[in-house]
Amino acid sequence: IATAITAADLLPEALAQGVAFGVTLLVIVYEWFVARVALQVSGLTGAGVVALDLAVGIFLNGFAQSLYQ
Repeated sequence: IATAITAADLLPEALAQGVAFGVTLLVIVYEWFVARVALQVSGLTGAGVVALDLAVGIFLNGFAQSLYQ
């Protein structure tokens, strides 16, 4: 929904970026919670799993974009 609101230009640019940032943070926190509970590990280990997931995602996204440029 946040992406749709941002894409439809229903909010000023700065507010739309703030909403998108907030939603992204909430998703990362939720991913940390799921990783921590599902793997039955400490909070720090769960954060490491999330950080590894983000790093791999950024790497793969950059690699995929380089194929089309």
